[in-house]
Amino acid sequence: MAVAKTVAPVAAEAKEETPVAAAVVEPARNIFQLISLISAEAGALAPMTSQGLKFSFRGVDQVVAHLSPFMRKYGVIIVPNIASITVTPKDVGSRVVKTTELTTRFDFYAPDGSMFSATTAGLSDDFGDKGTAQAQSVAFRICLLQTFALPTHAMEPEETSQAVEDGRAPAVAKDESVAAGIRAQIMGIINDAGSPYTGDMVNTLGDKLTGKSAAAWMQSASDLKKIIAAMEKGEVVDATVAA
Repeated sequence: MAVAKTVAPVAAEAKEETPVAAAVVEPARNIFQLISLISAEAGALAPMTSQGLKFSFRGVDQVVAHLSPFMRKYGVIIVPNIASITVTPKDVGSRVVKTTELTTRFDFYAPDGSMFSATTAGLSDDFGDKGTAQAQSVAFRICLLQTFALPTHAMEPEETSQAVEDGRAPAVAKDESVAAGIRAQIMGIINDAGSPYTGDMVNTLGDKLTGKSAAAWMQSASDLKKIIAAMEKGEVVDATVAA
């Protein structure tokens, strides 16, 4: 009679397990550390010619475009909160100009939940309904420039404003300070979504009204006032036609 034999199972060859290295988890950076990183990586805000205009102006769009890639990279978000706002109408000839003054608090948040707030002011003059938006843009631009300490290589305000202590106010410096404000106002009109103006059109308009080159009238407050008055009246010059 056949005898059944029990065959012992063949033991599986033992496999040596490769130890898995623990993932290195970097500690979450707080909002102050992230702002420092963004400031270092973003660097200086280079001067640019905007909308075809023959002068450099750093508007809020340029500042946001300069910083937003780094803010998205590190997950920093900003929440604006208007703290105060005053709108004062004033008759200017047959029209009414509205001066908007506001203070805005900007809350910066990091992914770890840490936050800090920066408060800046904005002011604008407008004949239509864009004054609040323009003042907010000013406040936001200043907030970003100051928070991230962005170098702009621009003249400091005290270099162009009136000398108070000794009563001396150089005419050229004072005129340039006024001119800078009017140039900013012109840029505000050009950047308005409903504006009929482009930078080239303003260049042509300036050449026609002043009879000077852009290099000259861009530095003259009186010439710029003529241009802004014409723009407020809606005067348009075809930029393709030589003045």
